[in-house]
Amino acid sequence: MEDVDNRGRRNNLRVRGIPEGPDGTTENPIQILTTFFNHILARPPETAIQFDKAHRAARPRNLPPDRPRDIIWRIHNFPLKEEIFHKARQNKELSVDGHQVTVFQDLSSSTLQARRALRPITQALMERQIKFRWNFSFALTVTYKDKTHTITTPADIPDF
Repeated sequence: MEDVDNRGRRNNLRVRGIPEGPDGTTENPIQILTTFFNHILARPPETAIQFDKAHRAARPRNLPPDRPRDIIWRIHNFPLKEEIFHKARQNKELSVDGHQVTVFQDLSSSTLQARRALRPITQALMERQIKFRWNFSFALTVTYKDKTHTITTPADIPDF
């Protein structure tokens, strides 16, 4: 079931940091996101991006009331979504109207929870400057001494 949920989210991007208005809305979020994503892609701001839907996520219980809710944007074209995501990850300093913005994959809560369980591993890899990346939806690929290792459970961890 988790895999089906994540596959249904494959074309989604989760955008964090775009401010909400006093009534909990955003003035024209589609225009803001279109301009923002075109900036990331180095295209004219008015270039159309075909999308299926865009909406604010529900407010998590632990989110302070002054922090804006994430916007979930479903892009119609998967290769374009991937291009936006990768260029956003390369550019560490993204902002909209002076507010820092971060772009994430939209993953199910159970996948995020499983990834959090491997956080000590990813922190140790970062400390040792060992390259790794997350595969869709849940697998950690580590490249060490020209060998690639895939970790899906703590038992899969090789000696580094």
